[in-house]
Amino acid sequence: MRNLLCKAALLLLLAPLAGPQRAAAQGYVKLNALYALVGVVNPSVEFAISPKSTLQTDIVVSPWKSINRKHMTFAIFMGEYRRYFKEHNRGWYLGDWLAPEGVDYTAQESVDLVSNCYLCECLDALSKMAALLGREEEAARYGERLQALRTRIGEEFYNPETARYATGSQIDQIYPMLAGVTASEEVPKVTQRLFRETRERLGGHIGCGLVGVTVLTDWAIREGQADFVCSMLRKRDVPGYLAMIDRGATTTWEHWAGDRSRIHNCFNGIGAWFVQALGGIRPDERDPGYRHILFRPQTPAGIRWVRATKETPYGTAAIDWEIAEGRFAADIVVPANSTATFFLPDGVRTCELDGRTTGTPDGRVALAAGRHTLACATGHGSR
Repeated sequence: MRNLLCKAALLLLLAPLAGPQRAAAQGYVKLNALYALVGVVNPSVEFAISPKSTLQTDIVVSPWKSINRKHMTFAIFMGEYRRYFKEHNRGWYLGDWLAPEGVDYTAQESVDLVSNCYLCECLDALSKMAALLGREEEAARYGERLQALRTRIGEEFYNPETARYATGSQIDQIYPMLAGVTASEEVPKVTQRLFRETRERLGGHIGCGLVGVTVLTDWAIREGQADFVCSMLRKRDVPGYLAMIDRGATTTWEHWAGDRSRIHNCFNGIGAWFVQALGGIRPDERDPGYRHILFRPQTPAGIRWVRATKETPYGTAAIDWEIAEGRFAADIVVPANSTATFFLPDGVRTCELDGRTTGTPDGRVALAAGRHTLACATGHGSR
């Protein structure tokens, strides 16, 4: 009943808002609630010393403060949730739940690093949503806290001599880069250590659990690391997706080796990678909800064709691409009332769009709603 009342009140407050502002407002109040409950925080620098699990954030639907401060009803709901957490929250974190054997995902150093990187993502989202809602002072305040936390994480967990974060596991190396913690000049060293650890310690396999797979795939999508992901996906032994399939799996398991549940919501970040990396269909943060779509397919070695679709609020976005005889060709569908941008392969500046030669100084091609054909040189591979 408490959840139902909170959701009803939230919907009433957000009813006057529409489009990106409504989506931002919903996320803003939810993340404000999460931020208020997430753990024991040092008041001088935002840093979670004893954070709660990211697995618990789904139940946070009541805001820390209302979109309009005259709606003080939310203070009552927030008080109810605070009391609930004190009475029922288990107060411990599962870490990168059920990472493969040999990866110590319960190591306190790793747990603390991952939790604080997650706080960085929350603060970053809060700052962006506050700005979209016209709350510039709050946006600036969350931005300042974000930068302070990023600095603190680097000081606490990074060894610049070895380019290692915390335990050096895949999630420990990747999450700081994804969360904007890693300085740009350190990124190549941290990335190379990740590759080396994956090759030498993990035998080229995935070394992540429930949390880490999504961190890995989000980072790989953003950074164009399709070859790295493909090299791990091609492994047929444990841990790996093909090992599950070879043993008759039709759903993802809770544990890579098949222990525990065999129908579980684990390791599913790979689905987003297939659509957003190989298919290249991504939302545009500046015009969210797929009102503007980014088509940026990655072309790792050995992949010659991909067909991908994504259901959006405006209809189905689709791409069907192939590489043959040194040429990249794609059929693209942009839903009605949407627009899109297609990113040509690295180094390519001309293409054949709907039968006409088109040049672009930045390698980006604007697409209106409808069906399009595009052909160009293959460029420099995965991006």
